[in-house]
Amino acid sequence: MTQRIAICGGTVITENELIPDATVLCEEEKITFVGPGKNANPEPGSQIMDATGKYVFPGFIDTHVHGSGGDDVMISGAAGIQRAGKNMVRYGTTAWLPTTIAARHEEILFAIEETRKAQNTTAPTSQILGLHLEGPYINIKFKGAQPDEGIREPNFDELDELLAAADGQIKVMTLAPELPGSLEMIRRLKAHKIVASLGHSECDYDTALAAIEAGATYATHLFNAMSGVHHRKPGLAACCLNEPGICAELILDGVHVNPQMARLATRNKGREGIALITDATTAQGCGDGLYQLGKFQVEVKGALCTLMDGTTIAGSVLTMNHAVRNAVAFTGMNLVDIAYMAAMMPAKRCGVAKHKGSIEVGKDADIAVLNADFSVAATIVNGNAAYSA
Repeated sequence: MTQRIAICGGTVITENELIPDATVLCEEEKITFVGPGKNANPEPGSQIMDATGKYVFPGFIDTHVHGSGGDDVMISGAAGIQRAGKNMVRYGTTAWLPTTIAARHEEILFAIEETRKAQNTTAPTSQILGLHLEGPYINIKFKGAQPDEGIREPNFDELDELLAAADGQIKVMTLAPELPGSLEMIRRLKAHKIVASLGHSECDYDTALAAIEAGATYATHLFNAMSGVHHRKPGLAACCLNEPGICAELILDGVHVNPQMARLATRNKGREGIALITDATTAQGCGDGLYQLGKFQVEVKGALCTLMDGTTIAGSVLTMNHAVRNAVAFTGMNLVDIAYMAAMMPAKRCGVAKHKGSIEVGKDADIAVLNADFSVAATIVNGNAAYSA
C-alpha cells in the first residue's frame, strides 16, 4: 500500500543544488514537494522521517550488476533475482539492470526469461528496469572474467531471438566494435532503442569513432578490459576520455581504477560523461569467501574479487552508496554532480529520466537517505519505505 512520507530536516540534493534543512513530501508514489522545511505542509497522518544531519539523495540506479546478497543473475532464477533487488535497497539502490555475462545462447535466453519473471513483484524492492547484456559479442583477448565458451562474433539470428525473448527489456548491450558485423549490430541496436556500449575490446581510436558514428553512446567499465591510453596508439579508453559522444561507466572501488585515474576521468568527462556502477557480483554484502559469477568460482578478499587464479579481477563487492562515498574521496567533485552520475545519468541510459533520476516534483518517489559517513539510513522506492537501518 502506498505511503504518505515526509522526509524532514536533511540536506536535499537536487539536480542543480543542495537545499539545507529541507523537506521532501511523497504521496501516491510521486514526489509532491521539494524545498525548505519552513514552506512544507505534510498532510495529517504522514510518516515523518527525521533526516536531520543526513543527505537526501535521489535513489541510485545501478546499470551494471551481476548479483547481490548471495544470488547471481545467470543461475539463481527469478526468485534469486528478486532477492538480489531486495538486498540492494540496503545500499540506496532503487532501480537496476540485471546484467548477464558472455554465455551460450540458451543460457542468456534463460537469464532474460527469469529477469522478466522477476519484474512481476509488488514487494518494496529495487525496481528492475530491464537488462544489460554484457556480451556475448566481445573480444576474447580482452575477456576479463568472461568464459571462453560464451564469447563469439556478432550473430544476427541470435540477436533477433534475444530481442524477441526480451520484448523491449534489453536496455544495454556491451560489444566489441572491432569484431566483424559489430558496426551493423550497433546500428540495429540503435534502431531498437538499445544502448550500444563499447567494451571488452582492443579497438583502436578510429574504430571507436566509427562505432560512435554508427550509434554507440556508452562504454563499459572505463579502463577495464579495453585498449588504453597510449601516446602513440590511443585506444578505446583514450576515445572515451576525449570524445563527448561517449558516456563511460566507472567502478569506484579503488581496485578497478586507481583514484588518480578516476580523478582524470571525471575531470575530463564531467557529470554528463560518467555513470557510476558497481559491477557487483553475488558476493555484494556477504564478506570474504568463495562465490559464483555465472559458472566461475570467485574469491573475495576485502574489496578484491578475483577468479581462482588470484589475479583476474572478477566483478566487485562495491555498493552504490560506497561508490558515491569514494567519488567524493577520489574525484573532488561536489555532491550535486556525484548524485547526477549515480542517478540521472543511469536513468538517461535506461530511458527513464523523465520520471526517475532526480528529486523533483512529479517524479517517482525513489530516494536514498544517507548518513554523514554515506551509510544508508533509509531507502524509499516508488513512495514506499523499502529499507530502514
